[in-house]
Amino acid sequence: MDLFRVLGNENRRKILKLLFEREMHLNEIARKIGVSVPVVFKHVKVLEKNGLVERRRVGSTHLLKIKEAYLETIRKLFTAVEKAYVIRANKGETLLSAFRETPGIEIRKEPNGYLIESIDGKKGYFLFEINGRIPRKSMEKIVLKEDSEISFYRLTPVLGKRFVINIEK
Repeated sequence: MDLFRVLGNENRRKILKLLFEREMHLNEIARKIGVSVPVVFKHVKVLEKNGLVERRRVGSTHLLKIKEAYLETIRKLFTAVEKAYVIRANKGETLLSAFRETPGIEIRKEPNGYLIESIDGKKGYFLFEINGRIPRKSMEKIVLKEDSEISFYRLTPVLGKRFVINIEK
């Protein structure tokens, strides 16, 4: 597979970004990226041929999702090539105060600390890494001492999975 050739197409990158959020059907993807269903179908066939996505049929609906084995690889690749936003902060300032001044990031106070409520209007639950590591402290306790790279990940629920745990007596 030539991952760079496959991801060299803007529409295929848009499709994969949408599928990071959740499983979607062809019509919804076409509507969100502003192309026709046949165009989306053509790109999906390339993504399927290269093993990046899987499609399942439910009646006449085609549902797509990224193959589990490639989620992390594609995420790292997108993180590496996408332009980073630069935030200016003072040494000794907390991560929370730096993010409070950042457009597009909404923060909510909770009894146990602060949570990122949305980024660029996308609501959800978010994790973040600082220089590739998940911190052990909350945002308001992290003091900025040096230039750092912060990566955010929006958590999405697993669709279609439900578990019941029965305790043996």
